[in-house]
Amino acid sequence: MSFEVAGQEYALPIHSVREIVQLPETVTRVPKAPGSVMGVIALRDRLLPVVSLRHLFGLAAGQVADHNRVAVVSVGPAGLLVGVVLDKVNEVLRVRRSGIDAMPPMLAADSSLAEITAICRLDGASGWSRSCRPRPCSTPARSRRP
Repeated sequence: MSFEVAGQEYALPIHSVREIVQLPETVTRVPKAPGSVMGVIALRDRLLPVVSLRHLFGLAAGQVADHNRVAVVSVGPAGLLVGVVLDKVNEVLRVRRSGIDAMPPMLAADSSLAEITAICRLDGASGWSRSCRPRPCSTPARSRRP
């Protein structure tokens, strides 16, 4: 599933996305939570922790808008549910396994990029390619090829 954060395109594997909901007006802050944790929201009579990808990616906070969404994603072997705040949801993409490469070692060595596990190439007539992160909170970026 592709989405945007700060004008860049990223993706999550669709099998980890449980649902997509509107970002509520109120997110309850949690004392002493890591900076990337915005707080919790009530969803279907359960508390869902909500994470800011902008913060995780080291980007400035954005304005909350009607197009903001929360992707409810399943994380880890226990299937922990986490809400990931997105600026905009785009589409579901189909990527061939042959179009997915491991993260280049030079980039993987950077601890700030530790959540990126793979890069997806979607080459078409537009000349765009997207790098993707198959883990939640680690997603693909869209960049123009040189």
